[in-house]
Amino acid sequence: MGMQVGGGSSRRVQPSMNVTPLVDVVLVLLIIFMVVTPLMVKSMWLNVPKRAEAAAPSEQPPVPPLVLVVRRDGSAELDKEQVSDAVLHARIVEGLRGRPDRAVLFGAMGDVPYGRAMDVLDIAKGAGTRAIAIIPDEVKTP
Repeated sequence: MGMQVGGGSSRRVQPSMNVTPLVDVVLVLLIIFMVVTPLMVKSMWLNVPKRAEAAAPSEQPPVPPLVLVVRRDGSAELDKEQVSDAVLHARIVEGLRGRPDRAVLFGAMGDVPYGRAMDVLDIAKGAGTRAIAIIPDEVKTP
């Protein structure tokens, strides 16, 4: 095991590593990973309508989206028409009427203060907007 047998003058113990505990630990970890790995698979369920259930294309042209923009001076525009905060709520409610998605495109120009942009978004949310999409800077017109 760890000793020399024989008639040598020096009796030294030679070190040897006991790998049995190491093998036990590695095997236990291997079993744990083998059991846990199939449980980590992520799945996404998607309900696709059958061909008979698919809706026919609509004859009506698509309704253009509501576009809400806050200008550099803090004024709000709804569909390229400047609107005061007092009228904005009613105009958004009117614009969302008949829209199933109830979405608004939102953009803020230049250095608009964050608080002003949030005030306009709060008015839009209070008017019944369910989804707000942000307009990228490349699309906004000054």
